[in-house]
Amino acid sequence: MIDWTKQTLKEVLKFEKKHYVTSNKELILRSFMCAERVQIWKFQKALRKAEYYKHRKGLFAKFKHVCNLRKKNIYGNKLGLSIHCDCFDVGLYICHFGNIIVNGNARIGKNCILHGNNCIGNSHNSNLNVPAIGDNVELGWGAACYGKIRISSSVILGAHCVVVKDILETNSVWIGNPQRKISG
Repeated sequence: MIDWTKQTLKEVLKFEKKHYVTSNKELILRSFMCAERVQIWKFQKALRKAEYYKHRKGLFAKFKHVCNLRKKNIYGNKLGLSIHCDCFDVGLYICHFGNIIVNGNARIGKNCILHGNNCIGNSHNSNLNVPAIGDNVELGWGAACYGKIRISSSVILGAHCVVVKDILETNSVWIGNPQRKISG
């Protein structure tokens, strides 16, 4: 996943912040108004800082890791987001809050878009049977992925799509429960 350095943390935060606010002025205004995007950004910023400090050595780094985990969990509990450290590569974008659950062992590539009410989870019998998802994957509202499956890069999962089998075709669109291909 991400090779965390102080410079990498700054670059990741700068890149991902663009999804939520475009300027510090907008951030202040939207923070005052408790805007949805700002609240999600605060969660994501705490997540990324927790990931950074998790991979640092020393007592201070461990303290900062715990502080940022706590902050992430406070925002996550308010917003309905349960995302563990080191699941997502650079470019995560959460469009809406509410019931997003990602198993801590799942691995998701760059530029993933979650529209809300998503689950990326394990199969019923093992916490290690989790999805591996490629780059540039978009999960529509209510889309879910379960079990030890692989989803290729540049795949769009439509609203309420449930993926229980591998999707190995890039540049494809899938819908339904269970999933079926509609284009690509």
